[in-house]
Amino acid sequence: DDAVPISPQEEVEAWIAAGQPAEADAPELASDAARQMARDLMQLQARDRALLPDAALSAAVADSGETADDPSLIAARLGRPLDLVLRRLGMLRPGPWAQTGLIVCDGSGAALYRLAAPGFELPRLGEGCALWPVFEALAQPQLPVARLIETTSGALFASWAVAERLLPMGFDGPALSRAQMLIRAARPRDMRSPLAVGPACRICPRAGCLARHEPSILGPA
Repeated sequence: DDAVPISPQEEVEAWIAAGQPAEADAPELASDAARQMARDLMQLQARDRALLPDAALSAAVADSGETADDPSLIAARLGRPLDLVLRRLGMLRPGPWAQTGLIVCDGSGAALYRLAAPGFELPRLGEGCALWPVFEALAQPQLPVARLIETTSGALFASWAVAERLLPMGFDGPALSRAQMLIRAARPRDMRSPLAVGPACRICPRAGCLARHEPSILGPA
């Protein structure tokens, strides 16, 4: 956690972890690339906030009672797309979502936004675990994925993911994908069978994983 950022993405993640100041000239953003990424992220957040203001989301969560734990029911209550609600819950983090992590990635799996949930390890460099629900969602756009996942430490997390298709170049251009995943420590009452995941292949100690694509530096797997 004390390592010096070595890439623009890590600079942006340090900026997010520091509370994401309102300006893209924060000390965490040392490179031009990181400052541009931060500006792009702020534009995405501004668009999302215009579609679903902070006050409206916070009120919907507060009024949802026992269903405040279900992003799909919050989205239905608000009449807003699930992908938008997942991003807003993970960035605003109202009420029961205060300790939530959020991952937003493009169709290649490259992270656009990463904020770790407490206790959920994110790899410092490169891709995450192929079994993370966010990648399952990328394979089936518009279809939501909800999984109870178990990390290599044995910690249990609830996760919700969905991907959408974007047409920034119009019908004559290629469709681009974007997926988002919320992660939060599981509630004791969650009795689903967990899916075993890791942080990333190169630092994952799980043996016999069918999704592994490279050996672990921690030893034979």
